[in-house]
Amino acid sequence: PWNMTESWERERVRRAQAALDLRRATAWREAREFAAELAAAGATTVVEFGSLVQDDRFTSRSDVDMLVFGVTPQAYWTAYGRAIRAEVPVDLVYAPTCRPVVRASACRTGVVLHGRP
Repeated sequence: PWNMTESWERERVRRAQAALDLRRATAWREAREFAAELAAAGATTVVEFGSLVQDDRFTSRSDVDMLVFGVTPQAYWTAYGRAIRAEVPVDLVYAPTCRPVVRASACRTGVVLHGRP
């Protein structure tokens, strides 16, 4: 027999998954755009890491985590200013000043969007 509550729940889950898929696609688009912007500013390497590269950990509250090598502090802060206003927040991590364990983990598990790890 047809159950209205189950039908509504299936529809709610379907819509939530569609919204999450759209957010993930938007996050990847922003990651690629930031990588290109940072490369133009002189970045030697840009690595996407964190929940975006691990599908089972990406949620509706996830941000875009990017490790950046080779840019000047001025170029980093210029990009950072745009990053905090992105549709999906972008957390730029400046490789020269981040904790070594963060840098090592990002390079080991992340996706290189520009340059080499």
